[in-house]
Amino acid sequence: MGSSQSHLNIHLLNTIGKYGQKGYHVEPTKTVATECKNFEVVTHKINYNGSNSKNFDIYIYNNKRPYTKDSYIFAYCSPNDKNQVVSAVKVYVSTFSPDEPLVISFLLNSGHTHNCLPSVLKGVGWDYAANITGHSFSGDLTKKLPELYEKVSLNWKIQFLADGDAKTQNFLRYESIDKEDKYKRYIYKPSFNKATMASKDLFSNIKPNTKNRIDSSYLGSVNKQFFDGIVVYANEGIALVLEFLDPCKKIHIQRKDKDATYWAQEELEYTDDASLETKLQELRKSSDEQDIVTYMLDKSDKYNDITVTPDDVKTTSYTKYTHKSTEEGKKPNIVFEGVKVTIGGKPYDTKTKTLEVYFLRVNGSKGEVRDRRPFLIVFDENGEGEKAKKKTYHFNNTEKFDDWIEYDEKKSGDLAKKLEEIGRSGGCSVDIQFLRSLAHQILVAEPAEDTKKEKPPDATRPEIYVPKPETKGPPLEWIITGSVGGVVVVSSSAVGYGVYWYNTTIKLLT
Repeated sequence: MGSSQSHLNIHLLNTIGKYGQKGYHVEPTKTVATECKNFEVVTHKINYNGSNSKNFDIYIYNNKRPYTKDSYIFAYCSPNDKNQVVSAVKVYVSTFSPDEPLVISFLLNSGHTHNCLPSVLKGVGWDYAANITGHSFSGDLTKKLPELYEKVSLNWKIQFLADGDAKTQNFLRYESIDKEDKYKRYIYKPSFNKATMASKDLFSNIKPNTKNRIDSSYLGSVNKQFFDGIVVYANEGIALVLEFLDPCKKIHIQRKDKDATYWAQEELEYTDDASLETKLQELRKSSDEQDIVTYMLDKSDKYNDITVTPDDVKTTSYTKYTHKSTEEGKKPNIVFEGVKVTIGGKPYDTKTKTLEVYFLRVNGSKGEVRDRRPFLIVFDENGEGEKAKKKTYHFNNTEKFDDWIEYDEKKSGDLAKKLEEIGRSGGCSVDIQFLRSLAHQILVAEPAEDTKKEKPPDATRPEIYVPKPETKGPPLEWIITGSVGGVVVVSSSAVGYGVYWYNTTIKLLT
């Protein structure tokens, strides 16, 4: 702080646009902190404009104004040599409290970086450059930043609720991402500890738009969880990304279609507002191109633009739900428990008006139990009616939708009869796994062949053989030659004639 030294002012809250005075200028850039992505770092790069850099004392202000009478936090004075000259000053802040500096870092020409706590620097007021090491701390910023923000925020959290009508009790501010103010972030932070926020309020501060909606199925990973804050990214009133932040963890849920019927949990990678704007532009374009109708297989009540009707099936073995869309001529997008699935391992691209979804069920000791996953679905292109164009797929007795197979009536027989058989066979089952195996066997079995033998033709009675007129036999007295002791004695000629008569008459008749 000698009389020959010039002032070089660093304005920590000035994050956009070059600033400076005679002999120097400063260029601030804001990026996501690589040490912990829930924090931002603003780097104030110093250009001495050809002046002797050792002749500047650096004054740190926590404000935006280039000319100010505010008190400075700290003054870094009288560097002894070029290695002690500061090339840049960094300030780390939370997304939710950008006006509260957590760490101030001095980057020296020597290549060394000194991380300092604002409270320590403020307590010192000013010091010579050679003494900066005594005011800095060592350690991993990944751990340090969350600890520091916990103190600043008093560890207040938002509990997010995917369902219900919880009252939203949070502070809100919004920031422009681009110069034209087309892309914005809506930032929610708790107004007190354990404040709540319901999903119905995510889009309440964006201009009214019927296409800003999200089904609670997509919010399972964040439901009832506590966060430092929540950010909604939007483009001209269209919500594109939900961002849930807590210490060094981010969860992103991205819009995937034009009508906001399909969202997916995917990380949004960006390093600064410029790359963020590019990502949001790409997301807006790709989502607008997806003009689809989303069917959610696990739903049993109305959702989005889909009505769901449970059919009155007279069986205790399965339940059928008919999902009917109000949209015409759109390709189906199949979702189960908030995650997109492919049936049989490939997308089904044929437009679909209705979707029939079948679930197995049993009556166990604790009452009726419905299987968690469906076992059969029917895509109907035209809707119900005589001219329905249907394609049927069924499970392959695994948990994967990729393993499903198309039902072929030519090979497996009439589907209605198969369902009747499942209804009859599973009526007494109390175990859902047994019923799954049974249903699968019935669906894949080929129709049994008719095992009845063909009726043989009526037997035809052979023509009666009429022998030629027989030669008159010898007189009886020739045959009987006499008797001996009361026994009739037949001559040998008579015996021979008897054999001849049997062979020519009796044997032929039989």
